[in-house]
Amino acid sequence: MDIDKSSLPPSPRPKRTVKRCLTIFCILIACAISLVVIFTLGTAAQTTLQFVKDPHKNLIYNNGTKIKQNDLSLDKLTSQQVIRPLIETNTKFDLLLTIYSRIPNEDVLNEKQKEEYQIESENHKYNKNDKKQDKLKKTYEEIEYTQNELSISAKSGKSPVEVRYLPQEQVIFQDLVLKDLDLTHRDVETTIKFDLPLKRFYDHYLYSIDVRAAIALIPKHPNKLERLEGYTGWKPEEAEYLRRIDLKYIEQSPLNPNIENSTLHWEALETITYAFPLIEFHNHGDPCNSTNSKEEEENFEDDLFAGIRDEEEGSEKDIPFNPFAVKSTIKRGDDVNASLQPHIVSRSHVYIINETRLYDRKAYDNAHKNLRKSACGKGMFGGQVSRFLCQRTFQSNGYWENRFVLKPEEGKKNKELAYAPYIGDLRHAAGPKDIKALPVTRHNCSTDTTEVDPDFLPVNFTLRFSSLTPARVNILDNFVNTHRVTHNATEYEVAALHSDWEQQYGLFGSRTEGTHPIRRLIIQIISGLTAIPILILHLIYWYTRSTTIGINHPSVYFAISSVLLGALTNLSEGLKESESWLDYLTSSLMFLFEISPAILQLRTISPFELIRNKYKFTLKRWRWSHNERNSIRRGTGINRNMWIGVFIFLFTAIYLPNRYSLHFIHPEIVPTSSNYKDILAESNKSYLSYPIIDSISHTLMTFSYLLQISHNQNQQSFAGSYALTQYMILIFRFTELSYFSTWIVGKYDLKLGLTYITLIEILIESVLVYQAYDLKNIDQQKAEEEEEEIKNEK
Repeated sequence: MDIDKSSLPPSPRPKRTVKRCLTIFCILIACAISLVVIFTLGTAAQTTLQFVKDPHKNLIYNNGTKIKQNDLSLDKLTSQQVIRPLIETNTKFDLLLTIYSRIPNEDVLNEKQKEEYQIESENHKYNKNDKKQDKLKKTYEEIEYTQNELSISAKSGKSPVEVRYLPQEQVIFQDLVLKDLDLTHRDVETTIKFDLPLKRFYDHYLYSIDVRAAIALIPKHPNKLERLEGYTGWKPEEAEYLRRIDLKYIEQSPLNPNIENSTLHWEALETITYAFPLIEFHNHGDPCNSTNSKEEEENFEDDLFAGIRDEEEGSEKDIPFNPFAVKSTIKRGDDVNASLQPHIVSRSHVYIINETRLYDRKAYDNAHKNLRKSACGKGMFGGQVSRFLCQRTFQSNGYWENRFVLKPEEGKKNKELAYAPYIGDLRHAAGPKDIKALPVTRHNCSTDTTEVDPDFLPVNFTLRFSSLTPARVNILDNFVNTHRVTHNATEYEVAALHSDWEQQYGLFGSRTEGTHPIRRLIIQIISGLTAIPILILHLIYWYTRSTTIGINHPSVYFAISSVLLGALTNLSEGLKESESWLDYLTSSLMFLFEISPAILQLRTISPFELIRNKYKFTLKRWRWSHNERNSIRRGTGINRNMWIGVFIFLFTAIYLPNRYSLHFIHPEIVPTSSNYKDILAESNKSYLSYPIIDSISHTLMTFSYLLQISHNQNQQSFAGSYALTQYMILIFRFTELSYFSTWIVGKYDLKLGLTYITLIEILIESVLVYQAYDLKNIDQQKAEEEEEEIKNEK
């Protein structure tokens, strides 16, 4: 009988407890806080991303948004509204490279300047307790430096003689190195050669701009610069600056035959050139071992990043390496450490910011005026102006450094305002191989030597040019690390660090020719993703194994012996290098981790099992099942004497190449280390680290694989590991072998070579992969028929 449910009383309402109310309230508060945090982080990320991508968007006409079709067209906008780019997308230009080298102090033509340099170099010979100090002070007083020179000297860290005079330089290279470029070009590269005079580097005080490169952008006809009427720059006119474009080149190379007087045009080009230093200072071993006391050498700390400049514009703001920086005569400092050695940078990457948008006239003029008011110390330090106080970055200078007034185009009445492109160089454009120590002996050697330093150093200088966005420049400058090596780094260490630099530099957008950083990254990811799962699957297999059907027992015993021997070798080396209880503990834990697979294997094939009953442990013997006994009895099906011969052959094939460092494919560079701990460990190796012990360990493991392969073939079943494990091992091997293919990884100098044992292992692993695919797998759990057999026997 059907019951009318509509006549039933309504069900009671669910109870609303205080606990449930508080739970709902807490969830709502958590959701609200999460939304606020997500919104705040999202806004901050968006602002940061916008600043990185377009830091000067507020100066762009119409705030950088696209102009609607109903608004004024771009061509109709006048100079009262916008400022247009001097270099447009279709403008062709050449790059003029000029390399300057500072002449030695003793070759300076100005006798007074030469005398002051001599006094300055003698300054470092005396310390505060020297009896000649009073005489030295008197000599400096006789020079009569102005108060302004002494003030700038104290603020900039330069000596008054550097503040008073411009360094005299000579042009050692100048030419148009890249031609017919435009704003679409990227990673255009050229290599030039020049001879670097070395006499200057025997002077006591050196600077990073003692050798500098200057880049000038020379527009090709037709271009807007041909209509130049005037310009204003950002540098104060009352200060002196180093030249970028050599005057002799200007006399010999007219910009345009149609321009009668191109002096103004060359001056305008001079303002938009860019210069950067080519000298770095790094620690270097003292071949004489006589310039420093033992106490100084013990307390001296090796700084790999010494001499790396912090600013892009090295010629305006000389960025010297601090220990070599000229000490002010007001604040005398300690003598410079003689182990520091000048290095030449033989690779640079110059960029031009790809910007052709229109700037708002009013906002641009305000930014230009403010920059002129504060540039080079003009807005601070009491208005004292000096080239040493100039700072130039894209964030502070942007495109408003120089403002150009152009004559009207043909057929138009209004003049035009234009801004110059921003030119700079990437901070990490040189790798370890691109930094060369200069062959100059900056030491006071007491012993005679037959070696004579050369007068010149041939340099192969690589220059790369790219048109980049601000975001790309930020990434390459801030996400690529500085890669430098110690003075005693081995060839392998230099090549390894240079390879890391190429990888980073290429991944973030500036690939070196002949390299494939993205492919190498993919290979490294695949290799990392397969190495750990292989070990985990191996442990799981032997942990969950409950039957020995298909397992060759002698094979497992040989594998256990190999694992134990390798673990003991690593343990002995670890204990030798241990210096604290934490090191001993770490070595012991690593030993237990290494032998864990062997323990699980031994537990599986051993005819004993350990049974725990509360706090008591009982060792119990258990019988093999019928199928397990049958698997043991059938074995490999090959005579034992033949296996002995195979073992001897394997040991010979492994030991001899290991003992005499024989390779099927020899490594490009033999791995060596300059670390004294590594060298000490190599010289104090235990007897377990001898080649014969390592060969025995490899032979035991390889022989165990051969026994299991033969057992699988004889049983027509696959056991010993998961099939997936073998597939992943094959993938891992492919990632290792891919480094031998130039087509896959490109230029790679760290190919470790291919040993004969590796070839044998690849062959064995290939056979195991085929068996895993072709033969049936043995289940991990005991079959039902085995359990019935045990019951019947009982």
